This record gives sequence, C-alpha cells and structure tokens, in this order.
Amino acid sequence: MKRMERQSCTFPSLWALLMSLFLFNVSATVYPTDLQMMLNFTADWTVKGSNWNVTTNVCEWEHVLCDDTSGRVIQLVHHNEGCQGTVDLQKLPRSFKALSLDSNDFSGTLDFFWIPPGMVSLNLEDNQFVGTVDLTVLPATLQGLFLNGNRLSGTITLQQLPPTIQILDLAGNGFTGALNFSSLPSTLQVLWVGDNYFTGGVSFTGLPVGLQLLDVSNNQLNGSINLAALPSALTQLYLSGNYFCGSTIVYPVPPLLTCTPCINKNDSISCKSC
Repeated sequence: MKRMERQSCTFPSLWALLMSLFLFNVSATVYPTDLQMMLNFTADWTVKGSNWNVTTNVCEWEHVLCDDTSGRVIQLVHHNEGCQGTVDLQKLPRSFKALSLDSNDFSGTLDFFWIPPGMVSLNLEDNQFVGTVDLTVLPATLQGLFLNGNRLSGTITLQQLPPTIQILDLAGNGFTGALNFSSLPSTLQVLWVGDNYFTGGVSFTGLPVGLQLLDVSNNQLNGSINLAALPSALTQLYLSGNYFCGSTIVYPVPPLLTCTPCINKNDSISCKSC
C-alpha cells in the first residue's frame, strides 16, 4: 500500500526527540561479541557503511553509536539509503536502544519477540515488510514504534502495549479487523492507524488523557460516534474516509483541538478545517 500522505496539520516529529536520548560518546573499547553480531545483522544488506568491516572497531562504524561506559552498541541509523535486505532482530546485539532503518527497501517479515529488552525506539517505516506483527511482545521500555508505509497485514491488539509507549505509527499498511482503544497506555501521545482496512465501530471514550494526535482516517469504520469525551490535550483528530453514520456527538470540543476533518466519505457531516 502506498504510504499515507500526512494531513495538512502536521504533528512535530518525535523521532528526533527520542533520538535526543542517545547522546553517547564513542567508546574506545568495544564489547567483544558486538562486532560479529553487527556483521551478521547486516550481512545481506545491499548498501552498507564504507567502514563496516571486520577490521574496524564497530563503535567507529558510520551511523553507529556505542555506550561510553559499557562499550556496547546501542544505536544504528541507516536512513534513506535505498538498502535492500532483511531485518532479523534476533541477530541484533541485546544492548540496542534505538534502531532506525526507515525509507529503504528492506523486506521480509518481522518478529518482535526478538527486539532487545531495553529498546526505546524502533523506526522501520517506508520499507517493504510483509506479514503480521505481534504488539503484545514489545519490550516494556519501548517509547516509539514506527511502522508506517509497509505492507503489513492481519489484525492487531492494542490492549497490551508497553507502559512507556508515547508514539505508535501503524498507518499505511494493510491491517484489518476491529480497533479497540479501551486499554491504551496512559503515556500514549500519538496514535496513527489511518490508511488501513480496519472495520466496525470504534469508541472514542476512555482515551489516554495525554493523547495529542489520533488518526483513524481512510479505513472502513462505521457506526455512530461520540466525541464528547475526547482528551483535553488532543490537538489533532482525523476521522475522514470512513463510513460513520447515525448520531454523532461532537461537543464539548477539546480546547486545543485544531484539526477535525470531515467525518464521512460523503462529507455529509460538517467539519472544521485546519
């Protein structure tokens, strides 16, 4: 599926905010096994850093960061390189905190069971990953998960997300089934699930109090909707491109809400534009 186009009201990028957590110095002493693990992890990639080889300290590899205290590899950013290959998370050093492989041509399936236990941010958006994903096995430390613009499919469960999650981007895939927002973590600030094939009704009551952006646009959702209990922190809400019908309760509107596009595919309900 083509990557979804973001709405005209854009939310500030939080990937950079998460990356600000990792201002580590390069370590002079590398953890002995990390070099071989990184060689194995990137073995079938078609585009690599110029110094990604067995003779170079892995902490000196391009786009790699290590923790200055432990000497362990904690971050790899390989962005928009046109790289093809697979991503076997089982081969990743268990010390990893952040992995960004967005805007490439990686393919294959993803097994989140093998995400390192201390991972804080995982950005795999705009690739060619396929198959299903299990969000119930994400590590408890994860704050940001970016899967937008792949070819993932199947149903998803949002009831057992990490208690620290702040950003969840599942947009622009082929996910199906129902959306259940009843047990979202209180830490969640941004939720993108637009441009999929979710069906059925959806409840907007009981959302996290700190939620700032919610996008369910361009799915196959239906039924009546009640927007009277939206979080007061909500600034952007995208509902268009669905089949909502029947009674719609929209007041009171959260005081910070600036983006409330049309509710129906037929634009039969008036809307407040950005």
